[in-house]
Amino acid sequence: MKLYLVFFFLCINLCHGQHNFLKINNSLENDYKIKDFGLRLSKSYASGKNTMFLNSILPDTFYQKVILHDNNNQKLSTFNTKFKKEYTTKLHSFSKEIIQHLKDGNFYNFVSYHFDPIDKTYHIVFRYYSEKTGIDYHDYRILHHKENLVIDDVFIYSTGQKLSEAIKLFYLSEIPKTYILAFSNNPDYKYILMLKNFVDANVSNNHQKAYRHISLLNKSLQYKDRFVAMLKLEASRNIDEEAYFESMEEVLHNFKSDPSTDLSAIRYHYLNKDYETVFKCLNNIQNHTNDSFLDFEKGNLSFATKNYESATVFYKKMIENYPSFHLPKFSLLAIYEQENKTDNAIQLLDIILNTSSYKKATLIKKVKNQLPHITNSKAFKNWKKTSS
Repeated sequence: MKLYLVFFFLCINLCHGQHNFLKINNSLENDYKIKDFGLRLSKSYASGKNTMFLNSILPDTFYQKVILHDNNNQKLSTFNTKFKKEYTTKLHSFSKEIIQHLKDGNFYNFVSYHFDPIDKTYHIVFRYYSEKTGIDYHDYRILHHKENLVIDDVFIYSTGQKLSEAIKLFYLSEIPKTYILAFSNNPDYKYILMLKNFVDANVSNNHQKAYRHISLLNKSLQYKDRFVAMLKLEASRNIDEEAYFESMEEVLHNFKSDPSTDLSAIRYHYLNKDYETVFKCLNNIQNHTNDSFLDFEKGNLSFATKNYESATVFYKKMIENYPSFHLPKFSLLAIYEQENKTDNAIQLLDIILNTSSYKKATLIKKVKNQLPHITNSKAFKNWKKTSS
């Protein structure tokens, strides 16, 4: 039995069997409802409130997906009751972090929705972006419950984990090991114990030990559990490049490619200088999310390979579609520097002044520090003299 089944089978039955969660049929009427739900959730985050998220995810029901269940283990039941407070804090922190990211000037936007023909219900997709960490996506699985749309779970592309799984790892870090040893004599629960060993090592920042434990678990599961494989991939980043390459290659070999895998593999393909595959990954993610913001990443890829003509096209699309996002404008300025297109650069500097909070003096300083050809041009010297 795979770890995923051991780990989640009972709680999924509990949540969806007893609480009458229903999948949502594909229809034009439901399209409108799902889109409206995504827009309202986005507006709620933007206004600094997490009320809609918490009301939609049904915290008490979601809790059942996080904890381990054994009706014959009184110590475990007592621990679960005490853990509820920490769980509540952890669940709240997910939405609070999103709100804080927005306050810090990062992006978190509802970008699309789709009906999954395999899952047979709707999903909504949010994009997260920051200059520091780059791009990520959150996929919210939506179900129907008592005439309301509810969030069943949130899948995070960059980690390959659901929110319930991420909180469950925290749960495992808190639960005493002896409680897991006491489980109903089920031999498959040894995998959970192995996972706890990984979690405990990770919490104590013993990266080598954590990597050994997750590698052993991955091998014991015959490299067939994606959840564990992605944990190993994440752990490998703390070891060395060889461990990272090995872990990424296992993921690519053993699991069907999907948008989450493509996002995780971009760095790997960059390191291999396989830029064609990077572009394919970006296209696959864009086709799934319908997110035009990925034109920025395509522009960056084109810029890195010195395909300035292609990069210019993508950056101009970004400037048109996201006028308040300043990075594509500065990237385009760098291209105009390379191609000595000073007139284009001056026009772009005016656009930056009109669409951002940058002062003219600040822009002049940035150009002088980074763009020598533009700095020495007659057009730039004349532009400096004009009033801002």
